[in-house]
Order: sequence, then structure tokens, then C-alpha cells
Amino acid sequence: MKPEFLEVMEFDAALQSASQHRVTRRADFEERLAGFIKNYMNWSPWKRMAFLEEGGAETLSDFSVLFANVIDRMLLPKYKAQAPDWRDYIKVGASRDFRPSQGIGLWGLRGALDPKTNRGEYKERVLNDGKVQITVAPFGDRYTLGFENFINDDLGALGEAANDFVIAAIKTEWREATKLFASSSGPSSSLYATSPGVTHPVDGKKVINKGALAFSADNLGTTLQNMRSQKDPDGEPIIVTRFHLVVPPALEIAMYKALDQAALIAVGLSSTSTKEVQTSANVVAKNFNITGHVNPYLPIIDTSGDADTSWYVFADPVADGPACQLNFLRGRETPEVLMKSSNKVSLAGGPISAMEGDYEGDKVGFRCRHFMGGAAVDPRYTYAQIG
Repeated sequence: MKPEFLEVMEFDAALQSASQHRVTRRADFEERLAGFIKNYMNWSPWKRMAFLEEGGAETLSDFSVLFANVIDRMLLPKYKAQAPDWRDYIKVGASRDFRPSQGIGLWGLRGALDPKTNRGEYKERVLNDGKVQITVAPFGDRYTLGFENFINDDLGALGEAANDFVIAAIKTEWREATKLFASSSGPSSSLYATSPGVTHPVDGKKVINKGALAFSADNLGTTLQNMRSQKDPDGEPIIVTRFHLVVPPALEIAMYKALDQAALIAVGLSSTSTKEVQTSANVVAKNFNITGHVNPYLPIIDTSGDADTSWYVFADPVADGPACQLNFLRGRETPEVLMKSSNKVSLAGGPISAMEGDYEGDKVGFRCRHFMGGAAVDPRYTYAQIG
């Protein structure tokens, strides 16, 4: 009787060249594969091993194609479902290769237009430019288990190994994104500074975007006003329509209170017994478009004594402008979880499943790889308070 996966993998055409690793599938491949995945994941480790062996040497090459589909469809949805919210306040980009990506910033055209006299000429604008350099690099790890480990894994604990690598990749993104605006000594010196300010990477002007206000609803409002008072390279006020508040876990409750539109209320009696009532409206949360975020990596990256009291405000990177940007390698934006192919064959000459381990010691290897890199872009679109 044919193994189930052979029924799924009935090809309409022969396997194409080994370099392409492509296969022409039957019309109902998607539905059949979905059913196979559901059944396969409910099997015990013993049944899975028997299933791998059932195909025989002549069918393992087919199984490798199917197993790749199973793993990809399992891991990619888990990665997307756990996408962290740092992407809301840090711009996500792509680099074509490992050479420095030169992001060009143009300025000189956004200032208010000049009046034109009757039959006079329009004023000539001077266009200036600058660049922000971003380089992506690989991150990854590997681990090796013995063939015996899978045989003894009657509880299926090793089946979560690939999922753990996906979680590790997500945490790596968190860490690298946080390192773009925070450092071991507090807010990153490449992005934040008090007077005389940090040098803008594009136009070279000084930007003051760092203070020492403790977190509160009133101080949040002051910080938003300070951001909006910044001038762009043309001397015009920057326009911020959406704000993102980023705090460490220690300020999470305080953040929820500050962003609650009905949180501020005070009722009491004065010395003259006259009832005093303050409005319950939180004017900052009500009139500013603010989204709150808790970044768990802030106290990990920032090892200074102010890690639990420092907080940050960002403009929306899409609607307004990016303060930081994290790039991924184009075409490889998601992590790759790989399995080492076995380097042994049966006496009949057929290939052996990777789950059987290598020739030297029956070792089964796994590896995760992820490409990313980032840089500060525009300090005008963010503000930091030490607290």
C-alpha cells in the first residue's frame, strides 16, 4: 500500500533540476497537504519514525519535498502571529545584499512657497541631500542531537525545537530594534542629546531631543509639544499626527493610567469646606493620537541606573517620519530554520532520512539564520526622557 505522503505528492511532471528544487503539483495539492499536516502532527514520535521508514529508500527524495512544505507552513504562521510591536514605531526596510545600503535624504523642497511678483520669475530652490548607511548581517545558532534522543523522546518534547528557534529569532529582532535607540548608558547618544544637541545624519544640524522629566500625563504632554516644536531642515515645523509612547515594563501601569482618557479626577474638601472637583477628562490622551508600547528589552539593553524610569516617544514612521530603521535582507525577511541532510546511504544506494543522523555519529543537526541591521535616521521624530 502506498504511504500517504506518496498519494499527496503525485506529480504531474518529473522533478526538475536539483538546483531549482521545484515540483509541478497536482491541482488539489494544497488541500491534500493541509490534511496530511494535520494528521502528521497528531501522530506519536514512534508513528512518525515508522512513517519515515515506510517510504523506503526510493521514496525519501519525495518526502524531503513534502517535509519542507510541512516545516515552512508550521513555522511561518507562528512567526507572523508573534510579530512584536516595535514595528509600529521603527521603520522596517530591506537591503538587496550585504553591502552598505545608502538611504538618501533630500531636503530643500518642503519649506513654504515664496510669493511671486507680477511677471517676475519663481524663486529657484536649492536641493540638498545626505545619506544614512545601513548594513545587514547574519545572526544565527545551531544545535546537534543524537539519533537516540529522538528514539527516546516519547513525549515529543524535541518537536518544539524548531518553534523555539522561531521565538529566538523574534527576540533577536526585539533586541536589535531596541539597540537602535537605547544603549547600556541610557538613550543612544547617536540619536538623543541635550544642548547643544545631536547632529542630524542628513542635514548636519543640531537637534535637542532629550530631557529629564519623570513619567506622568502632564510631562507626556510637555514632551509631545517639544517634539512638535522641532524644525525640519528647511526651518519649517515638523508635522506629527500619530505618536508612539515606549516604556520599560516598570512603567507599564503608569502608562495605562496616563493614556486612559477618563483617568484624571480629583474630588476633595478645602479648609473652607467648599467642594473642589477637577475634570475627569485626560486632555493629553484625548487630544493627542497616542499608542502605548511596553518594550521588554529596554532594561536588558540599558544597564544604567535609569533603565526603569527612562521613556521614549516616537512619531509614526509611516504617517510622519522614521526615527530609526531596521532592514532585513530582501527575499529573506523571515528566519530560516534548517536541518542538516544526512551524508550516508543504504547498501542499496538509496538516500537516508535526515532524522537518521549523519554517517560519522548518527548526529541530527538544526540551524537558524536571520539577517538584519539598522541605523538612526532622523532624531527630530523621537524624544527621550531619563525620568
